[in-house]
Amino acid sequence: MNTRGPDTRISFDAFSLDSANQCLWRGPQAIKLRPKAFAVLDHIVGRPGQLVTKEELLNAVWPGTFVGEAVLKVAIRQIREALDDDPKSPRFIETAHRRGYRFIGQIAESSQTLAKDQGIGGDGIQDVPVVGTKRPEPQALPAKNGLQVKRHAEAESGKLLAASC
Repeated sequence: MNTRGPDTRISFDAFSLDSANQCLWRGPQAIKLRPKAFAVLDHIVGRPGQLVTKEELLNAVWPGTFVGEAVLKVAIRQIREALDDDPKSPRFIETAHRRGYRFIGQIAESSQTLAKDQGIGGDGIQDVPVVGTKRPEPQALPAKNGLQVKRHAEAESGKLLAASC
């Protein structure tokens, strides 16, 4: 669907699009987005500044399924709502009438570098040093914004991995 690797995290404005975990973030807060709307956003963001035709989006997100343009309009409306984007004066998703859509947001120069600087790998996993040699048991952390986060220890690397999505 996209030309990036599955572990890519792209940042634009106050948002971060995590393809590996299919999450949209505004700072530390996860933004709810339906799976098809996420797929449309992921596809468009993967081609910044380029016109992505309606036909291309329908084929990429609903392959082998006969659907009308109305489902695409609903997905775009959901994306704009999540991004607080106004279709009349867009900051992120521009409509090319009767043709398709274009992502016009400013993508951070190096989203992966930003994630690495924060100690987060491209897979959305944060490295935290573990003290001691005993391997801790996996534990469930309290739910945050409806998400359950689990911790796992890796004895070989001596680091605790905490999922961020």
